[in-house]
Amino acid sequence: MSKRATIAVESNELKKLKDANSLLDSNYNGFKVLEDGIELDTIPIPKTPTEIRQFYNEYVKKRKPCRFSERVDSFDWDLLKPENIKNLLDNTTLQIEKKTDGGFGSGSKRLAMDFYDFLDSLAAGNYDLYLTTQYAEHEVIDKCPKNQNTDEGSEEEIEGEEEDDDEEEETGVYAFPDNASDVSSTDSINFNDLHDDFEEMEEEDEGFEDLSYLVKELYQPPLDTLISSIPEQLPFLKLIPQQINLWIGAAKEQEDNQAFLKDFDPDDKKLGLGRNVPGGGSSSGLHHDHADNIYIPIKGHKRFTLFAPSDVSKMYTVGDVDELYDTGIINYKRNEKSPQWNKLRRDGAIETLYAEHRLEDPNISEEERKIMENILNDDNANQKDLSSSENVNHLDPPSFSTIPPTVVHLDKVVDEVTRKNIEKVSRKKWPEFFNAHRITVDLKPGEMLYLPTGWFHEVTSFGFREPSEDSSDIHVAVNYWLMPPTGDSIESMYSDDYWQTYFQSVSNALKEARRGAH
Repeated sequence: MSKRATIAVESNELKKLKDANSLLDSNYNGFKVLEDGIELDTIPIPKTPTEIRQFYNEYVKKRKPCRFSERVDSFDWDLLKPENIKNLLDNTTLQIEKKTDGGFGSGSKRLAMDFYDFLDSLAAGNYDLYLTTQYAEHEVIDKCPKNQNTDEGSEEEIEGEEEDDDEEEETGVYAFPDNASDVSSTDSINFNDLHDDFEEMEEEDEGFEDLSYLVKELYQPPLDTLISSIPEQLPFLKLIPQQINLWIGAAKEQEDNQAFLKDFDPDDKKLGLGRNVPGGGSSSGLHHDHADNIYIPIKGHKRFTLFAPSDVSKMYTVGDVDELYDTGIINYKRNEKSPQWNKLRRDGAIETLYAEHRLEDPNISEEERKIMENILNDDNANQKDLSSSENVNHLDPPSFSTIPPTVVHLDKVVDEVTRKNIEKVSRKKWPEFFNAHRITVDLKPGEMLYLPTGWFHEVTSFGFREPSEDSSDIHVAVNYWLMPPTGDSIESMYSDDYWQTYFQSVSNALKEARRGAH
């Protein structure tokens, strides 16, 4: 192909991207980042009815992230610091993510480890392990023996895993996906566990009957022993909760973390850089989640790099974007890139699960019944068309960007020649990304972050380095996943009763569980 023809093809591809971005952007009326250098609003926690209403109208309704200058005091979060946590939580067996390709959020396998052994391993200097969302579909059978080396090939692993958090990054088998974070190990969704939250849900759905399961889905292990201590809803934000997660890992901040850059390969799809991030820390990868996020750091700090949902076409996601809702929910096309994707409503509910829910209503109209049946029939037909898709368990979630963390943080690459070489290739490979504006926020213990649905984020986690604290590089955080609002006001947050019906079942289950705990 001639140089002129190549330029014409590239120009046509850019035009398609810009046209797609314009179409998607027209559906989203929430907050946008129009220039670099904007600082995130920092506000106190709203306490009075007037303050709570103002927060809802100015941030939640407008889909605008903000930082809180204080932590909610409904629980003593310091009890979850590394030096205290064994006195609070049981030594249960958990699924632990292992670092892959220099970062988290993409592992196809997880280790089965006792919680205390995991904490001891981190304290001993193991930076390759991360506690993220616990997936119910994976039974823990093989366990990593105490003090066993977790080098490749020596550990017992859980097969079949695939996002934050995330996050970040960085979104239950009943009304919710397995992880609204998208998951991932992004704390966001990393935070962060590259198992997409909406895959595999329908095949496990049994309705709302198993109330004990609902409790464990809301309070993710090992937090399920704290159902009487940690509130299911925060006092200032009554969106329907999807999950409460605990995130624990270890990472150093070291300015000389540049050695991996020698592997730079302009022909590799990740440029040979993997999920490493220059300047130290561990990265969630750039991604978005399918739920609102209240993020509470307890030890260590997190650097969030944020991009608005309106820039979705500039993020070069794994999946092909189908639509962007006004709430920030992003749908993907079900194809070979995301063969198990389930279409979402504006409020984050899976469309087919909502259809099944409506069909259980004996008073449903004939017209609505036909609509709901068509939704289910179309979905079944689409599933059959893609039933032969290969390597499903090795696909990254569609909500993750294909852009490596190093490209997101080019300013952290010390060597000027290397930085310019990476930037040159990146501008050709992901040109529109460089037109996206960002907000960067460093989140520390004593603060919280509100991040609405659909906001892309790369989260770099660092251990604590303050001399007044212990020398551990362990970082700990808790987050609440909340379903995005579709209603007109704080009195009516959702446009129908789907989530309220679900949450009533959860509330009943919590009441019974708490009664039994006393």
